Amino acid sequence: MPTISAQNHRKKLSSSKVGPLLRSLEGKRPGKDVRIIDEKGKISSVLKEVFEEIAHAGIILATGHLSVNEIKMLVQEAISLGVEKILVNS
Repeated sequence: MPTISAQNHRKKLSSSKVGPLLRSLEGKRPGKDVRIIDEKGKISSVLKEVFEEIAHAGIILATGHLSVNEIKMLVQEAISLGVEKILVNS
């Protein structure tokens, strides 16, 4: 899942005292914040397809720099779709 482009990461970075330094190390990141939750408050349908592929391949799903709420939703959905290996980080 997203790390430095995650909405949660960017939100925390903007309020951090070291935010300007970290942004300069990351370089310019054009584009919108990456979110995994759709307008209805559900996991994106595209991600469900990704989870199915991860489950089929038996690889690890990493949660990236998502918020705690996003991680909880992601893990629950991934497990329900057969993902067995999940690395939780934030």
